[in-house]
This record gives sequence, structure tokens and C-alpha cells, in this order.
Amino acid sequence: MLKKHVDAFKAYVTGHVTHWREYGVTLLKWVLFALLVGVAVGLAGSLFHMCIDRATAFRESHGWPVFLLPAAGVIIVAAYYVTGAVREGRILRIRTAPLIFFGTVLTHFAGGSAGREGAALQLGGSMSNFIGRLLRLDEKDDRIITMCGMAAGFSALFGTPLAAAIMAMEVVSVGVMYYSAIVPCVLSALIAQQVALMLGVAPTAFRVEGVPELSPVVLVQLVGLGILFALVAILFCAVMHTAPKFYERLTGNPYLRAAVGG
Repeated sequence: MLKKHVDAFKAYVTGHVTHWREYGVTLLKWVLFALLVGVAVGLAGSLFHMCIDRATAFRESHGWPVFLLPAAGVIIVAAYYVTGAVREGRILRIRTAPLIFFGTVLTHFAGGSAGREGAALQLGGSMSNFIGRLLRLDEKDDRIITMCGMAAGFSALFGTPLAAAIMAMEVVSVGVMYYSAIVPCVLSALIAQQVALMLGVAPTAFRVEGVPELSPVVLVQLVGLGILFALVAILFCAVMHTAPKFYERLTGNPYLRAAVGG
């Protein structure tokens, strides 16, 4: 009877030791992956930030670049077609990283309407997805390392590591949170932010002043604003979905569509 209890205790201890060893190995693996992705994407994101700032500053001090917008659109479309990115139809191939970088900077230089948020996610995601393929990760780990790259790219550009990590975990699958990615995403975002700070990239910040005290009147105003913002967002989404169809009916030539849009 005593031997039976001893054997059961040994099995219990062995099982827990094995579990914690596997946990430690997994944690160490993702710390190293987060470091690799954070540094690589942090460097690229910092350079991306600097180039966009330089392009925007030049356009704001010189009026003529806006007249290059039609040509910029044609150049960007040509770049995607020449590299095969359009035919491939996947936004997370490594070849899309320089295209996103170049296209976004050129758009800002010519005065086009292009945000940095989506570009940051795609740039970081494509780079980390490439790193994952080099490391021959399985489908689950490949998904996590892609989220790490998205978090790192967003954090490097905006200096908001926690928001970047949460956003990256949400954007991969809407409505699904991959909680197993919390630690590596946060680590990648923090490392990318530190890389950006070391290179002199200041985080995006806005000063909010004159915040009123919460009262019934203010609460009603906030509800009204919330409804108004939702309606504007719906209108914007509808226009974004309708505009491409309009341009396709206008002409089937993608280069001409880009030029007309510019």
C-alpha cells in the first residue's frame, strides 16, 4: 500500500515537473521570438515613421507635390502589378512590406489620403510572417508571431504598446481574442517602442484640455455624439465600398483608375 502511494506521488511530481519545464521552454521561446520581431519590426517601423514625417513636411512646405498625385497612383499600381502582389492576393507576403512602405510614403508625399494605422499593421505582419516561415513554425505559432509583428509595427509608429498589442490580437479574427498571444504581443510591442525611442522617434501624443465634468447634460451630449459618429462611420464605409465599383464602371484599366482618382 505504501509503495502504491509513493509511486502515485512520484507520478504526480514528475507530471508537474514536466508541465512546468514545457511551460518554461515555451515562455523562453516566445521571449526570444518577441525580441527578434520587436527589434526587426521596430527598426523598420521607425524608418517608416521618419520617411512619412519627412515626406509630409516637404509637401506641407511646397505646394507642387499635390499635382503629382495622379502619377503617384499609377506608380503604386504598377509596383503592385510588376511584383505580382495583386495576382497573389495575400497581404502578408514579405514582398508586400516594401510595397506598403514605398506606397504609403509616396502617397503622403503627393498629398494623398492614406493612414499609417493599416500600413503599420500590414508592414509588421508581413515581416513577422516571413520570420515565422523561416523558423518553420506551425499554423498556431505562425498566427501568434504574425500578431507580434502587427503589435510591434503599430507600437513603433505610435508609441502605444498596450493598445498595439490588444489591437493586433483583435484584428486577426474579429470577435475572437487569442489570449495565448498576450505575453509575446506585449513584449514585441514594448521592444519595438524602445527601439523607436532609441532612434529618436517620438510617440504620437495629443493634449486634451477643457474636459467638462460629467453631468446629465454632458451625458446626453455624449450619447448624441456617439450616434452621430456611428452614422458618419456608416456613411464613410458605404462610400468606401461604392467608390471602387464606380471607378470600375468608369474604366477597366487599373492605371487609368488610379490616375483619375488622383
